[in-house]
Amino acid sequence: MQSHLHMNRVLSIALAAGVATTALASPEPMQPGAHDKATQHKQAREYDREAHKALAFERASDLIGTEVQNAQGETIATIEDFIFERGSGRIEQAVLRSGTVLGFGGKALAVPYTRINFDATDGVFSTNMTKANIENSSRFVPENWGELDRQAWTGGDDWLGDLFEEDDADARPDPWASAVRDAQTKEIKGEILAARRNDWIDGQEYMTLVVAGKNGTEHVIAGPSWYVLGLEDAPERGDTINAKVAVLSSDNGSRNVLVETMADGRVTKYRAADGSGRWNTASSSDHANPPRRLVLMSSLIGAEAGTVASQNVGEIQDVVIETSSGRIAFVGFDPNENFLGMGDDILAMPWDAVNLTGSDKARVYASDAVMQQCPTLPDDAADLSSPQMRQDIYKVFNLEPANFDRTRSSARKPMPKHGG
Repeated sequence: MQSHLHMNRVLSIALAAGVATTALASPEPMQPGAHDKATQHKQAREYDREAHKALAFERASDLIGTEVQNAQGETIATIEDFIFERGSGRIEQAVLRSGTVLGFGGKALAVPYTRINFDATDGVFSTNMTKANIENSSRFVPENWGELDRQAWTGGDDWLGDLFEEDDADARPDPWASAVRDAQTKEIKGEILAARRNDWIDGQEYMTLVVAGKNGTEHVIAGPSWYVLGLEDAPERGDTINAKVAVLSSDNGSRNVLVETMADGRVTKYRAADGSGRWNTASSSDHANPPRRLVLMSSLIGAEAGTVASQNVGEIQDVVIETSSGRIAFVGFDPNENFLGMGDDILAMPWDAVNLTGSDKARVYASDAVMQQCPTLPDDAADLSSPQMRQDIYKVFNLEPANFDRTRSSARKPMPKHGG
């Protein structure tokens, strides 16, 4: 992807961030010989990013195949894929195909996304990692990894889990385990008013259910969103839930932690007998088909998609990434020709309205009426830097707009402990 594809974006992003046109004309004194159009655009972009922290949106299909350059401006690799967390949509790793500069013989390797940066003006990723850094902090990917993506998604092959076994979030100790094991329990029955996936605890996005029960509205902490959403019977807004929860008391009040749900004679356990979450490696031995936390971006693009009312009514045509936070922001939904007579428009949907099931399919939390109101996805993803455009998309789904800056800063918030 070359820089000329991005030059027309500077003005739209600057205006969306509230920058006056006079500021764009001369963000800082121009140096002799730096009056070419490309340099002016680049300086305007850099000025805007620094002064106004504009968000940067790109299509995943555009980013895959992009060059990765080192500090010397040499192309050392190309982006072959991304590995993201199922629930939050946060990109954990970038799969690079190494170039001749690295001397790895064109092998594929996984590098933490936080070690690369995307320059929207030049249309390239950059990194200050040396060959030694990459050898120490990266993992080589199996040669046939592209053939394994479907198996990895469905759990038939665990190369993704093996690849990141040392630091995988599902292997972290659960500080709530003993508290849940010893806590008093109660039943909560009622309608799920909301299934929120915006609480960051211990580096993971947790899902909280808001339930209208006989004793009023109650909040139930279900578990990491990647795990909860990966269940075939994941709780959804509008569902009736019959839940057993552990009541954890502290000086700041009490919280309800989901232990299990009952529906149609079937019990779905969220916590093991010792109180630990079943997403935790130590308590998953009795789990027949545990959801996978990590997913390949290339598997999501082109995946079949359905809604709460209909199955297989379209596909995920593309994915929009906010590159500075490394998080999926929106997906482009391509409806089938016979679905509600929608035609050929690609619909824009917030990632928070999409769920990846335990199979290789996506599910959109929207009724047919909502689907008919969906705005179209702009051809240029940079247009989504407009707060009003993003607000219009989220409003259709009755969701609060994602705060990508908050996502970056709060992802490190420690998990609250029982009694604290």
